[in-house]
Amino acid sequence: MKADPLAVIKSVRAVLKPGGRFVGEMGGHGNVAAISVALSAALRAHGLDPSPRNPWFFPSADEYTSLL
Repeated sequence: MKADPLAVIKSVRAVLKPGGRFVGEMGGHGNVAAISVALSAALRAHGLDPSPRNPWFFPSADEYTSLL
């Protein structure tokens, strides 16, 4: 979740039973880079700021490690 990834991680941790394991499917860092660049360029061409319209959060392994 792009809006607050740390909140998602905290919520998962809160509901896990002791010794439990969470398995989630997530996109990888740079997963949709070409699409994101193209969409951002198209939005800018129409005078729109792409930042608030980007729904994706694909952190690198290092970024997620720091959150966990």
